[in-house]
Amino acid sequence: MKLNPFSAVGILLMTVCSTDGIRKSDEVCYPPLGCFSTAPPFGISLQRKLIVKPKSPDDIGTVFKLYTRINPTVPVDLDARKVDTATATWPDFQAKPVKIIVHGFLQAVTPDDWLSAIKNELLIEGDYNVIIVDWSKGNKPPYTQATANTRVVGAQIALLIHKLVESSGIKNSDVHIIGHSLGSHIAGYAGERLDELGRITGMLGL
Repeated sequence: MKLNPFSAVGILLMTVCSTDGIRKSDEVCYPPLGCFSTAPPFGISLQRKLIVKPKSPDDIGTVFKLYTRINPTVPVDLDARKVDTATATWPDFQAKPVKIIVHGFLQAVTPDDWLSAIKNELLIEGDYNVIIVDWSKGNKPPYTQATANTRVVGAQIALLIHKLVESSGIKNSDVHIIGHSLGSHIAGYAGERLDELGRITGMLGL
């Protein structure tokens, strides 16, 4: 029997075949972060209607900004593409609890924003390493692209934590990631790559 491609069954089969093809082949790889597939749940599904690949780390331009009680106002920046240099770049980083703060869609890092306010309160509360994650080059519209980019930023944070565990003596359980909006997604993506992460806090509103 010849299948009518415009029938309900035909459309369903075409959708399944198309999705299966995406699942097998449509991915982008950014060593050492790994590969990012656009297969469901990240590609075509009942929840997601558009296929968007994450942009490259070069395009997203993530920067990790370290604050401590030694340098509470002027951060020491670390390019997320160069986490192997963390020990040399961050001589003030010590084996003590780590707080990582991640902003969301359309937000930027400025001296008087909510990220800085939380950073200041954390440094008053305890002797922490506080890291603000600036991915403002990758959080612009369209929202679907910014959402896709969160997967790369999450992987970058996980890699940073892995390197710091290796070099400084901290444990995954010493790390608390605080995310707002898409920053909460990023925290989750980082957490799924790490065993026994200390804590994740997701914020919906400010």
